[in-house]
Amino acid sequence: MADNLTESFGPLSIVGIVVDKGKGKKVVKLLNSQGYDYHFAMLGRGTAPTDIQAYLGLNEPDKALVMSVVRKENVGAVMALLKDDFGIERNNAGIAFAVSMQSICSKSVMEYLEGKN
Repeated sequence: MADNLTESFGPLSIVGIVVDKGKGKKVVKLLNSQGYDYHFAMLGRGTAPTDIQAYLGLNEPDKALVMSVVRKENVGAVMALLKDDFGIERNNAGIAFAVSMQSICSKSVMEYLEGKN
């Protein structure tokens, strides 16, 4: 049974979403409503110079960072969801990025997360 689960689970990615502090819970609710229910949310404070913050759309100094673990093939759907509901591609709406889990952890950790251990 674990082998079937692992085969259907596939490679993982982390989608990082940085938004103004008050929008973090809304991002988590949106992701949960679409079945993406494994994330970490934390508060942060921007430290970039004001001109860089403005360029990146990060004018508010207090931020929420949501790190969501999703299957690699779902990254595009999550990005589209963030674009549609939060306008994440617009200035001052926040930023989102994706990183393959394989690029940031060892093979044994990936096997554990994918249920192979």
